[in-house]
Amino acid sequence: MYFYALFAVALLISRRHAPLLCCALLAIASGSIWLSRTENAALGFYGASIVLEFLLGIYVYYLAEWISVRARVLRGVRWLKPALFASVLIALVFLVVQEIWEGFGLPRFICGGLPSFLIVLGAILLERVYNVSAKNGSVFLLGSSFQVLLY
Repeated sequence: MYFYALFAVALLISRRHAPLLCCALLAIASGSIWLSRTENAALGFYGASIVLEFLLGIYVYYLAEWISVRARVLRGVRWLKPALFASVLIALVFLVVQEIWEGFGLPRFICGGLPSFLIVLGAILLERVYNVSAKNGSVFLLGSSFQVLLY
């Protein structure tokens, strides 16, 4: 995908600000294509919604860094842990249901990108703030309850 090439160019320009520079380049490129309302298939490919999903991945990185610094403060928020488990579970269920109903007629970014963003961000928060990992029993319980729900 071309966003990896843009990220490589951004790394050559500035290692420290490469992710932000890449986000800016991607936003300009895909925004320009979207605003042009072109029907050109090649340009449509470069303006596809998966580019926005890549931007969400970069955003997860920055949020994870921010969370790591503030983990002790976030650990004191009583409602955060159950809310994280609930958001991850709801996003997983939504991914399965939207797959069955063929996306509800919504764009891929909404049906796949945002739930995936919530799952990854929730998993990172649970690991960094509450030390919940795949070795921990709570993740097993979440996975098994999701499997029961699917059954």
